[in-house]
Amino acid sequence: MNQVVRFSKFIKCKNDITQPCVYVQDSVNIPIFVKKYDLKPCKTYNPPSVKVYEEIDSYLWLCLFVGLIDGDGHISTLHKGRCNQIRIKLHGSWLEFLLHCGSRLSGLSGDGVSPAKINNYGYAELSINRQSVVSFLNDFVKKNNLPVLERKWSRIDEAKQKRKEHCVSPKP
Repeated sequence: MNQVVRFSKFIKCKNDITQPCVYVQDSVNIPIFVKKYDLKPCKTYNPPSVKVYEEIDSYLWLCLFVGLIDGDGHISTLHKGRCNQIRIKLHGSWLEFLLHCGSRLSGLSGDGVSPAKINNYGYAELSINRQSVVSFLNDFVKKNNLPVLERKWSRIDEAKQKRKEHCVSPKP
């Protein structure tokens, strides 16, 4: 509910801020937006072309990626709270897009991200286990005051962020 209230204030919603509605009926700009970002009906099975997102500047791409985490991602702690993990799991048709995301995030963060893969259930999955990359994303969110889901991002323990290793099980 906190996100709804924050968004309502951001867009200067005049109706009841606990139940705001946003209607997009712009017949001029919406078709331009849809074409520019290669948005298709049934996005679950029809991901956008990676080429479109390769051309977006780094700041906007990171904002988009943070939004993807907010919408389709999961932030958790692993190994008895020893480290943080960000995971995005989508329909298998999104593998190429997630491979692009991992590669671009590696370049922007200056640290490696394991390539996305298809899991045993046929879903495309990108796991971000390197703590320096989790820290990079969390710092970006805070520095730019992005309106993210606090219930997800508050799971990141900042004391763990400064580690550079992968989140792996401790050796026995």
